[in-house]
Amino acid sequence: MAADEMWTATDSSAAKTAYGKMNDLLLTQQFVTDLVVSAHTYAISTKLQGLEWTMLDYLDLDGASLTD
Repeated sequence: MAADEMWTATDSSAAKTAYGKMNDLLLTQQFVTDLVVSAHTYAISTKLQGLEWTMLDYLDLDGASLTD
């Protein structure tokens, strides 16, 4: 498995090969990959209007704006 090879690589050549395999896997097999998972760490202001959330619980700022 590519992840095991990355974890156990003992030299730069082995690491480069393992990361290359993982890169190929991610480019050809993955549709969506979360890079960071956070428990909603944010600050908000009463000046922010139109803040929405997607069905996947991500921020949707398409209709957001700041008021004076």
